[in-house]
Amino acid sequence: LTYALLFVDILAYRYYLTHLNASEEELKKYSESLESSLINVCFLALKSKNKKNKNDLQLIDLYDSSTDYLIDEDHLHFIDSVRSQTYLSKYEIPEKQFLLDICCLAIWDDRILDDTEYQFLLQLSEILEFSEKELSFSIQNLKRFSKENQTKIKLFEYSSPITQLYKQSTSTVKKLILRNKNRLIKELNESGELLLLLSQSTLRDLNAEEKTKVKEQLLDICKSVPSLTIFLVPGGSLLLPILVKYIPSLLPSAFQDNKIEKKDT
Repeated sequence: LTYALLFVDILAYRYYLTHLNASEEELKKYSESLESSLINVCFLALKSKNKKNKNDLQLIDLYDSSTDYLIDEDHLHFIDSVRSQTYLSKYEIPEKQFLLDICCLAIWDDRILDDTEYQFLLQLSEILEFSEKELSFSIQNLKRFSKENQTKIKLFEYSSPITQLYKQSTSTVKKLILRNKNRLIKELNESGELLLLLSQSTLRDLNAEEKTKVKEQLLDICKSVPSLTIFLVPGGSLLLPILVKYIPSLLPSAFQDNKIEKKDT
């Protein structure tokens, strides 16, 4: 899934070139805001599907359970419907086209575009200030590109490319955890609060404040482990909920002492 978001890096570079006086913090805020916007509209797109399959429901559940790990605080109250995404109009044409194209891909992953999905794309296009003709052009471009590259690009060989991206991301995260097992265990043992919160996450839903702490402390660990810097690049934060989910199960020894302590209390 990170690969699908690499274009955020390109748009961020474009923003830098057109805003030469922007500070490093402003550039970071731009990237985070665009990434959050993309996550919002993509999962609203999935929710708009009239017939949701098992994979759609799993992705929606992942989004609902991990919003606090992913979404920029400025956008937390904008996730209820596409009509409420009015802040998207602030973006320039390249960003708007990117958002629309990715949403088209998210909805069309089953190669079917029903009326409900099309209405969602129409509403999104209206907010992005695109005409219905421009929306149709985007859809046709996606269909044509998929057909022409079906044998060249692995993504289009699958019946559900968005689901395949998620599966590949999960596989990548699991491999990274196991390859860095000793270092992660060491870092977790040195961070008592993070270890406790990750342990608690297997028993209950963490609140927003706790999820923020987990995100910040995990990213600090990722900064110190070269092969985990994937979580720091644009789109990398999408993998954090997967990291949170699998660390306890793949590194049980790191949590053993914590379990013993809980039994004794």
